[in-house]
Amino acid sequence: MDGKFNDSKFHVGNGYLAEGGDRFFFSKCLDKKGDTARLCRIFVSEFKDDRWETPQELGFGINERNSSSTHPCIVKIGKKEILFFSSNRKLQSRGGFDIWYSVYDPRLKTYRRPQNVGKQINTKGNEVTPYFDNRTNKLYFSSDGWETMGGLDVFEGTMAGNSPSRYSSVKNMGYPINTSADDMYFILDTYGKPDAYIVSNRVGSVALKNPTCCDDIFRVQFEPKLKVIGKVIDTKTQELVKETVVTMTDESGNIIPFNSTDGKFEFNTPRGHAYSFVASKAQYSSSSATVNTENVERKAPDNTVEIELYVNKIDNTGFRIDNVFYDFNEATLRPESLTDLEKLSTLLRNNPSLRTEIFSYTDGKGTPDYNEPLSVARAESVLNYLVNSGGIDRSRISIHGKGEENKVAQETINNKDNAAGRQLNRRTEFKIYDDENKRMIFDSAKPGTIGSQEKNLQIDTQNVPDEVDEDSNLSKPGSRVNR
Repeated sequence: MDGKFNDSKFHVGNGYLAEGGDRFFFSKCLDKKGDTARLCRIFVSEFKDDRWETPQELGFGINERNSSSTHPCIVKIGKKEILFFSSNRKLQSRGGFDIWYSVYDPRLKTYRRPQNVGKQINTKGNEVTPYFDNRTNKLYFSSDGWETMGGLDVFEGTMAGNSPSRYSSVKNMGYPINTSADDMYFILDTYGKPDAYIVSNRVGSVALKNPTCCDDIFRVQFEPKLKVIGKVIDTKTQELVKETVVTMTDESGNIIPFNSTDGKFEFNTPRGHAYSFVASKAQYSSSSATVNTENVERKAPDNTVEIELYVNKIDNTGFRIDNVFYDFNEATLRPESLTDLEKLSTLLRNNPSLRTEIFSYTDGKGTPDYNEPLSVARAESVLNYLVNSGGIDRSRISIHGKGEENKVAQETINNKDNAAGRQLNRRTEFKIYDDENKRMIFDSAKPGTIGSQEKNLQIDTQNVPDEVDEDSNLSKPGSRVNR
């Protein structure tokens, strides 16, 4: 700008264009002889007849002889025009530089006697570079008197009742706005972008002497604060279920757990992702919900989504079934097996979130090429019973024919055939999972009931076998010839 503003004898800066664009406020600072401090004054220039008028120093109430006034910010609050600025004047001061304000008197066309904004903002340290934004109703300023990350940090305080001397909820704006260096001159983008600008000498500035030598202008790109809060509720009692684990999983499989002691939970959900939430507790079926932030734009407002996850206490935690056994070279179910299979059907009918996996085996007689199809036929005989007699949906059952793998008993003792051992190997085992999070709650090959096994079995989402492809022969009941 021309000589009306800039002067080789002064440091000129801290400009602020008033609403309407017809008044420009700035400060001129003069180094005091023999002192490192600068004596600053606030000036204003008006735009008239297509040109800027010669700047005029604001009245004596704003500028004082032996103190500095700088960092002007002009804003309309209600019907009043308010000038915020920082000053190290002594009268009514709370420390070094404080934030002050003055109300414009349109009748006298001057600013009234300045007032200290008060102890809710000012400290024994320094508070500088005030900026007020009507959209947020907040005063932003930098301070080294509040607890900071180092040097000057940016803070925000919410104005109460349109009063420039009353504020609440003053807080540090945190990283990345603040760093261990000096962070000042915070201002929000005035064109509606979710951006802000600050001046900082943080690492990464265009250094001339050292990594934090000099002040640069930085842009801060805000993201909307999105979160999910929720409750885990017992479907039957409608009460909160305490001591639950809620996990949040994104589309890439990244899992974040939340241990809820009171049945309530909260997660931050950055935009651009699809999230699933699963509530788990021993002896309860799990429940899930999804939240999608993929289409949320950066300029979207902050938002909180509330969800409720309903869980059911697993009916009959004393449930226990033993393995199903077969005659030699047979896949037909024995009559004594039907009682346990009906118990399994009842458990699955009463707990719709559970699913089961069937693992069938043969003894070591015969070749692997013969035994594998035989084991599949045995698994299919159990599958057919659960679907046709038990009324269980096919999608909740998967089968695996394992041939003569995983023997549980010796088939020869002292080189003699052990018929009892071979009988134990001709079997079908069951594993029962909670479908929402693949938590195994029962394994027929292990001792104990559902209630006792859940205390020992770990949640393992990596090693749960996938269901058999329904288009494969293994998944089609009766597709193999029973032998």
